[in-house]
Amino acid sequence: MHRTAVSFLTLAFVTLAATPPAHAQQGPNLRSCYDGRCAITVTSPVSFPLSSRYGFTRLTVARTGSSLVKISGTGDNGSAYVVLSAGGNGTLNNLGVRAVSITRTKASLTFAPTR
Repeated sequence: MHRTAVSFLTLAFVTLAATPPAHAQQGPNLRSCYDGRCAITVTSPVSFPLSSRYGFTRLTVARTGSSLVKISGTGDNGSAYVVLSAGGNGTLNNLGVRAVSITRTKASLTFAPTR
């Protein structure tokens, strides 16, 4: 009986140890942004590929202080950027971006084609 109890406890411990803690944060799903339609929350600067139909092939999101976020698009034909505060909207060519919320530690953004 003692061996059975020890085996059970060992298996339970291994199962719990292999499961990430509920508070562990996942990074934003940047692959979903390739087509220009996504909602992400970032806690540090990120850069990801973007469909060339927007005139850019890479988009970068970076903080510029505690209440602003800078979204930059770069590609073979040049670059552009927009700086937004919480609730602000902007466009980069025909890609719309909305800063849903910005706090000291994170920024939530949505992207969508404008046409």
